[in-house]
Amino acid sequence: MKQPDYARRFDAAVAELNTAGVSGLNAMPPYLRIGRKIGFEPRPLHYESFAKVAVSLGIYFAVTWGFFMSFVFWQDRGMPAPMQAFNAALAGLLFGLGMAVWYRRIRRKSRLSSWDEL
Repeated sequence: MKQPDYARRFDAAVAELNTAGVSGLNAMPPYLRIGRKIGFEPRPLHYESFAKVAVSLGIYFAVTWGFFMSFVFWQDRGMPAPMQAFNAALAGLLFGLGMAVWYRRIRRKSRLSSWDEL
């Protein structure tokens, strides 16, 4: 979905992050650059809701970490698939919540605007 003021808001967000002292890779991680090049309009995670950060990063982590652990460790130890799925989901939940708290903390500490205020 194309946002009419996306480019202006994105540039303002990057400028605000740089002014607040947020490091380069934290302000402009690779997913933002790649997403923009292929036509998406991603927001920096500092400007997303707590729930969206928690869910998106939690799912990403659960899937990638779960596959890695399954192929490298869990299959050799005979762990059943439901237990593997539970462990991956729990790890994803904890990671997602932790990262959402982290981004919320940076947002408050740096006194960043909301996306709609940019």
